[in-house]
Amino acid sequence: MLPHTPISIVGGGLSGLTTAIVLRRLGFSAIQVVEKQTRQQMIDDHRTGLVLSSNCMEVFKRMHVSESIKAAGSVIHKMGVTRGRNVVSRSSVDKPVLPAVAISRGALLEVLLDALPSNTVMFGSTVASIGPDPHAEEENNDDKILREATDAYTPMRLESKQGVSLGLAQRVVLADGAPSSSRPAIAVAGWSSRRPPLEDAVMMYVRGVCTAAPELLDLFTAGTPSDLFEEWSGSARFGCTLLAPTQLYWYATLPPEPSCSDKQGARAALSRAFSQVPLATAVLARTPDNWLTSEPLASSWIDSGDWHDNAGVVRVGSAVARIGHDLQQAPAMSVESAAVLGLCLAHSPFLKAVRQYQALRQERIAMVARASDAEGQMSLQTGLMARIRDVGQGLFPENAARAVTTQLLCYNVFKHFPRVTLSSAP
Repeated sequence: MLPHTPISIVGGGLSGLTTAIVLRRLGFSAIQVVEKQTRQQMIDDHRTGLVLSSNCMEVFKRMHVSESIKAAGSVIHKMGVTRGRNVVSRSSVDKPVLPAVAISRGALLEVLLDALPSNTVMFGSTVASIGPDPHAEEENNDDKILREATDAYTPMRLESKQGVSLGLAQRVVLADGAPSSSRPAIAVAGWSSRRPPLEDAVMMYVRGVCTAAPELLDLFTAGTPSDLFEEWSGSARFGCTLLAPTQLYWYATLPPEPSCSDKQGARAALSRAFSQVPLATAVLARTPDNWLTSEPLASSWIDSGDWHDNAGVVRVGSAVARIGHDLQQAPAMSVESAAVLGLCLAHSPFLKAVRQYQALRQERIAMVARASDAEGQMSLQTGLMARIRDVGQGLFPENAARAVTTQLLCYNVFKHFPRVTLSSAP
């Protein structure tokens, strides 16, 4: 694709901003991101924490934003396995691997926004339809053949619900998440949502942010410091890490219950599941309702169809794949995919680029999704299997910590990630 090709990116989240930064680094100048929230709404989102694993930070390093992200978040060098308030084992991240980082979503988006020219993002705009420019000449079959051969596409018009034009583009990247508001209305593509219903959830995922009391901070500073702790209690799993010097980010998975449909029900279910875990109990008590998020999760879902159409539209991030939270790899998969998409678009004509992008990413995402789902099933074990798991952790705590650290923080398999620089022009 040529550097002056107009590209619109729908969605200013993690995958959308990553795609924009990569394309800018590779010399593309006509990039526009359309985001429904205002800038202030985006950067004020400190109620949601993210753990950016080592492979995610590797991509950010190539984008030249990793140092800013580490400065805005909390670096995770070590992980501990807890039994109550006692740390029974710690495992360090191997030195050749970049450390993971815990950061609030708002702080991360602010770093990414600052890496783009100020006029790149159109804030406060929701794309309701994407279709051919009504002023463009109608395309016949010969025109289509010529377009695909020369990579010269008919401009597409993006419109809001009020029919206001949000610009013209020759390529459109849909990065507006799994509940895409744009995809069903795309006249040129005709995609429909293939997401499984959330009522098929196999677990509940609850997370929150709270102010760290001194006795909680002791876990992170006493003795040999650890930066992230996990504990399994029966079929529930709890993790906690520093998000900022005085803030803790925590997450938990547990079997779904009808009472978990609201925050109070989720809080009650967590209290029952972790009644014997003082750290979880203390953290939960300090988390206000408006800083607690609860959502039902099905198994990882990957679209098995085409991730693109033949008229210049391609999807990225959770618009094509939703990864379980058990390995904290959902952000990493979105970032990796966005970077690969940008690289493919920069070095090949559109159709070849998007086919290569899907071929490169589908296998990698499926591999990580299977590993994440397997980890989730392990944490949901009950009865004898849960007892065997817990006894194994008790007998071999160092092995348990090392295994979880390797999976959670160092899922650093780059078999399907192109090793090319993000600072060379196409």
